[in-house]
Amino acid sequence: MRRVGWVLATALVVCLARWEQAPEVEREFQLPGGGGVHLIHVPAGAFLMGNNGREPYCYPNELPRHSVYLSDYWIGKYEVTRGQYRRFIEAGGYSNPDYWSKEGWEWKSSRKQPGMWEAKSVWGPPLEFTQTDDYPVTGVSYYEAEAFCNWAGLRLPTEAQWEKAARWDGRRARIFPWGDKWDAGKCNNWYDKQYEGYQSAPIGSYPSGASAYGCLDMAGNLWEWCRDWYDPDYYSAEPRGGWVDPRGPARGECRVMRGGSWYYFDYNTRCAYRGNYFYPGNWYYEYGFRVALGKSDDGRRAGTDFDEVRQKEPSGRSRRIGLDHPHPNPLPSRERGLRGSSRPTRERGLRGSSRPTKDRGLRGSSAVSWTKALYGAEAYRGKDPIGGGKGYTRMVDRSAAGFVVSTLDELKAALASAKAGDVVYIADNARIDLTGENEAVVIPGGVTIAGNRGRKRAAGPTIFTTNLGHYPMLTTGGAGVRFTGLRLQGPDTQIRATGEEQLRNAVGVVVNHPDCEFDNCEILGWSAAGVQFSDAGPGRVHHCYIHHNRRAGNGYGVYVHECYVAIEANIFAENRHDIAGSGRPGSSYRACYNFSIANEPFTSHAFDMHGNHNSRAPGEVVPHIAGDSIVIAYNTFVSCRPRIYIAIRGEPRQGAIIHHNEFQNAFIGADILEPCGNAVIYDNKFTVPAKRASYKPDSDGNLVDGKRAAKGER
Repeated sequence: MRRVGWVLATALVVCLARWEQAPEVEREFQLPGGGGVHLIHVPAGAFLMGNNGREPYCYPNELPRHSVYLSDYWIGKYEVTRGQYRRFIEAGGYSNPDYWSKEGWEWKSSRKQPGMWEAKSVWGPPLEFTQTDDYPVTGVSYYEAEAFCNWAGLRLPTEAQWEKAARWDGRRARIFPWGDKWDAGKCNNWYDKQYEGYQSAPIGSYPSGASAYGCLDMAGNLWEWCRDWYDPDYYSAEPRGGWVDPRGPARGECRVMRGGSWYYFDYNTRCAYRGNYFYPGNWYYEYGFRVALGKSDDGRRAGTDFDEVRQKEPSGRSRRIGLDHPHPNPLPSRERGLRGSSRPTRERGLRGSSRPTKDRGLRGSSAVSWTKALYGAEAYRGKDPIGGGKGYTRMVDRSAAGFVVSTLDELKAALASAKAGDVVYIADNARIDLTGENEAVVIPGGVTIAGNRGRKRAAGPTIFTTNLGHYPMLTTGGAGVRFTGLRLQGPDTQIRATGEEQLRNAVGVVVNHPDCEFDNCEILGWSAAGVQFSDAGPGRVHHCYIHHNRRAGNGYGVYVHECYVAIEANIFAENRHDIAGSGRPGSSYRACYNFSIANEPFTSHAFDMHGNHNSRAPGEVVPHIAGDSIVIAYNTFVSCRPRIYIAIRGEPRQGAIIHHNEFQNAFIGADILEPCGNAVIYDNKFTVPAKRASYKPDSDGNLVDGKRAAKGER
């Protein structure tokens, strides 16, 4: 009996000794301004990065899946909070150029804090959303995130570090941080009912959505900046030195963001999804970040062991995640994806199988459970009516306005005095005529110009012109302008014959600055474009009624040129093109939950992206592309006669994805008019059989309902 007791005691001592020697997996890193950041340890080892083609959704830039070895590192358990960022500002870091890159400091200019910094911020229903210090800081650009990290002695995670922490469980790569089955209740996203898809949530609000390492909010809530430049083909060729601690391309135009946000969809929250249209100076109400630290990091604390920097031990211990591979290339070549190859084989391709079943499309694995399919605008879950009007919840009350005007002279005087944050309210039933104005009326940056559209069924005050050549009637004078509750009426609702195309064209509003918004407006009668965004993104057009902009050869409801615009929950009717893009590099849009209606026969494509060559100057030689990225999802298209609803006139540089739309009486649902090999089209609904075909893909390389398209197939 004594011998048994001695053995048990010895075993207990050994176990305790091993426990004391076990590496810690969670620490609190002290910030210079007080307080700390919780970091999670991710042990060294390899993991599988990218998409194997058998996930429910797959973009070309996620291919092929490949094995990546990472040295051990630490990553933020949560996104950086407002409270932590406040310490950076109060300690003088935000105003100290030592913490900023040269480009970042030039971008910052006189900016004193991030966008959406006010405790009560307006970014969507409800009208006011109060943020406290436990909410993630939002409205930050890449430069602002980078400056915070430099001040704190930390770094932004690389794209590989972010993905491993989000999806790797030591044996396999998960589709979502918590597993392979989509669950709207495990993250803050469009489908989740807790925050109703309209606002960020305090950090850690979804503990059941934790990754295997214990990181929270890596799906939804906020897009998170990564250190890497974005390159759509980065995965296709192994970098020099192999896939060992990769840091991304040496240069680029956009930075990678990961994780999706509260305003995005289920497929954007997948761990493999690569956010790719984010320029370093962009800031929006969905942008945040988390921090990282590794021995290989460069900068002020480069090469410093974690134990040598300021830290304190948290109470309790977390479960250690082991089972990471000890060697950079532990997997057989057959499982490692297509290392060293820039062309996926037929077997691996986008689907991971040469024979996907017809009904799966890109959903190549029957083991994955997904949201029950809804099509078209039926899937919309917002509080506000599509198209705005009666029932819209973000109406600006007249009592909140600093200026109330009813004439052109009063409007000019108010705009001359208005500052960022002010509201200029157009009196109910007012009609302000700008016909005689030789130059556009400028709305200063940060100013809201508002009316009462929808209140007691009001049509809203009208700002109008009868000048056929008014180009434009209004324009922005700075970032953050909001147009809401107005009726913006142009001079010409007619189609006109081809011989009349030499008539001058009119534009309602030209937006030349970022973060401008149109909501709950009626926009009609503009021969060229109702709203034109020119090198001004990101921008947003939502809950508007946009109709009868239909001049032959022009007639755009919303026109996008060299910027990104989100176009959501609008009613489009009788426009030549509801949405059109110039096709120039940088031109991107996301169109979701819109109704497109054509009860008259003289309309062209509903949603369009011109080819870059269509907008070239005489003699100019340009690449044959169609903008950067196009997402068209959950829209309902209706026409009195068969119509081509979507036209893409070249190859978007980052790709196009078209899904879950409802096409009624389609001539062709989506028509790829020029050679294009990176469109992904799947799971759309045709309620009246197409007269010729569902899609005209034009060239192989596109994926249509899970099958590689054949050129010219109809």
